[in-house]
Amino acid sequence: MDDAAEGKRHREDSSNTGDNGDRKKSRADGQGNHHGRQKRNQEAAREARKNNLCKQFAIKGTCSFGDKCRFVHEREANSDAVISDQCPFFLQYGQCKFGLACRFRSGHTDADNKPIVDEAKWLATQEAREKSVLNVPQREVLFATSRRKYQFPRTKEMLRNLSRQGQQQSQSATTADASASAPATEAAAAAAISSEAAPAAGASAVDDGAADTHTDMDIDPQPGCDDSEACPAVETSASLAASIIAPEDAAAGAADSESAATAARMGEALLSHSTGERVHLREKKLIDFRNKLYLAPLTTVGNLPYRRLCKEFGVDITCSEMAMAVKLIQGEAQEWALTKRHASEDIFGVQLCGGNVEVMGNAAELLSNHCELDFIDVNCGCPIDLVVERGQGSALLSRPSRLETIAKGMLQVSTVPITIKLRTGFSEDRLVAHTLIPRLANLGVSLVTLHGRTRAQRYSRLADWQYINQCAEAAPTLPVYGTCRFRNSSVIFLPVLVPADSNSLLSGNGDIMSYQEAMEHREKTKVSGLMLARGALIKPWVFTEIKESRTWDISSGERFDMLKKFVNYGLEHWGSDTRGVETTRRFLLEWQSFLCRYVPAELVEVLPQRIHERPQPFYGRNDLETLMASRNAADWLKLSEMLLGPVPGDFNFQPKHIANSYSG
Repeated sequence: MDDAAEGKRHREDSSNTGDNGDRKKSRADGQGNHHGRQKRNQEAAREARKNNLCKQFAIKGTCSFGDKCRFVHEREANSDAVISDQCPFFLQYGQCKFGLACRFRSGHTDADNKPIVDEAKWLATQEAREKSVLNVPQREVLFATSRRKYQFPRTKEMLRNLSRQGQQQSQSATTADASASAPATEAAAAAAISSEAAPAAGASAVDDGAADTHTDMDIDPQPGCDDSEACPAVETSASLAASIIAPEDAAAGAADSESAATAARMGEALLSHSTGERVHLREKKLIDFRNKLYLAPLTTVGNLPYRRLCKEFGVDITCSEMAMAVKLIQGEAQEWALTKRHASEDIFGVQLCGGNVEVMGNAAELLSNHCELDFIDVNCGCPIDLVVERGQGSALLSRPSRLETIAKGMLQVSTVPITIKLRTGFSEDRLVAHTLIPRLANLGVSLVTLHGRTRAQRYSRLADWQYINQCAEAAPTLPVYGTCRFRNSSVIFLPVLVPADSNSLLSGNGDIMSYQEAMEHREKTKVSGLMLARGALIKPWVFTEIKESRTWDISSGERFDMLKKFVNYGLEHWGSDTRGVETTRRFLLEWQSFLCRYVPAELVEVLPQRIHERPQPFYGRNDLETLMASRNAADWLKLSEMLLGPVPGDFNFQPKHIANSYSG
């Protein structure tokens, strides 16, 4: 994602690249491999298990393994201090799944330190528990992908189709070159022969034309058919469109030439995604992206508890943190955890990052098969060096052909719509988004979101909304949303064409932090929606402000209640044991590195507050407001201790994001 943190991979010391003798000596000393380190880690893990409370014992009070269990079975084994008696799991569901390991266990243990269970509430909330979080990674899927046993039939078919199309284009180019280089005399002779043979060939001209049309559309017989005569007839673009348009639209199209032309274009768009089989269509969910508020995919800080909070403030569309496609198809559980979706996220997508059509196709097929998604977003904006050096993220801006191939392949494989997030260009002297957007639209991409900065600018300078509007004007009349229909194992998007004077299907992104800025961009540009990133991190209630067209002078008490809610959501998501508490604390601190930039509306001399303007240090209207405005990480720790208890003695925090700074 665009807001990913900078990072560099540590490389091995060049001293290990000597001759064979040195290499053998290094291995003998235990320095040339990881064997010694692994052995020490195993010993440390065994020691840790001796002091760890058995999870089964912590929850149920008994352990089915008995004396064979390697963990501790003593109720006093958990020496971590109790934070409070307000356990979010017990209060909501009647039982805490961490039992005695919970840092809030005093609220659900008796005098003998035994777990308490509210059976009635536990049974009554069973359905809510099961449906609260979707897209939980399936063990069998992780196992199959990590062992490379998972099959990708749609991706394999897509690669064959792309290969065949490439061969046909190459042959067409060769034929065109040969025709252009033929002598004029030969062309004249051929024309003479053709004119002499025309009367005799007139009877078969229609059949030849039909055959040519058949070839141009690249429609092959269905599997199991020996020849084209044994297979059902292939629809032309107009008849195909007529078969899928509503009856009243078809009747109007018969009387109106413009509607008929629209139907033909729709059919051509469908057939342009043909992969060589008869089209079998099935209606899919229709989503209208117009006039929606979209929370940008945010690495690290765009986690599920934060998105859940933004949904309560009024955001319409949410997207996961950036997931690396190659790690998903390798079955890495940490990467699959990014695809989790809360039940309140009614329009939700997963953002993929990759630079290879096969890898992106495999990931799209996996997500389509095993996750409940509304769309899949392709990252073409991540500016960090580690991603760009691999030909991913912003690197695709300078390789438009590869980007088109990836989009074309994913459209054939995915059973959900494909969207793409772009920057204006790779470098400041070459803006390319206005040329890419029409090409992507013609492929069938459902939505393009444009960050108004180049990769080189990162987060410095203001977003170029004038150029965003130029891109919106350059975009053709696009589908409001591609009705996803697929045949057999391949996907086709049926465009729902919009009037020429309507907004293009392009969402703008950059420097939106108030309802005034949102209204200005909506009125002065032709974008169909707005995406918010850093502005939503600094003040997530901006979605409420935009929806209600007002400036919310939120108090410090209301903001602290918001932090409490985030902490409770975090404990539900990451756990209420020590590990979950510290994970929640870390993400709270990462978010606070953005929240501290907010200046209360009553203290701003000229509204609205601008995202790039660094305010001077100030005293708030009370001590809590002053503490929240501090840019000192030690003060952020104080805020976290008010919610999650004292920090461990060895705790250290450094903000991960460069995007939280003003200079970018």
